Amino acid sequence: MGKKQDFKDTLITYETGILAKQAGFNIPVRHGVYGPKMKLTESHGWERNKCLEMTNWNAVTKQQKHSQATSIPTQSLLQKWLREKHSLWVEITLWGDGIGTQCMIKEGKPDDREDDQSRIVRAIKTVEISIYDRLEFDYEKTLEKGLKEALKILISK
Repeated sequence: MGKKQDFKDTLITYETGILAKQAGFNIPVRHGVYGPKMKLTESHGWERNKCLEMTNWNAVTKQQKHSQATSIPTQSLLQKWLREKHSLWVEITLWGDGIGTQCMIKEGKPDDREDDQSRIVRAIKTVEISIYDRLEFDYEKTLEKGLKEALKILISK
């Protein structure tokens, strides 16, 4: 039997968190940062490795109007928020029988039909990393890049 894999959802970067805050992301999450160059912080209230408390790090009161606290959600939560709240789909797909990948941002309501009601807003070059002298596609870095671009589109509306 092989070694047990511990899969964890990837957190967005601080830079992406700032864009999400500007775009209105306000879902309570477990992780946040109090400002640039600060360490990632978790919400308090843990019991047996289970978070009992989530925090909207982006919420600002009158006393905190200059606060740089920023929510750091997972990539998948931010991707879902963009899709469900703003109809912006960040999609990474294989093309050419698996010989390449592409990252697209779609607007609308994509579905399985060929003539779905979405339109491609932007195509983004995928991120590759060098592993043993060959280039490999990096899904998480490509998704992060796509999320940033989708947030920039949302902010510019």
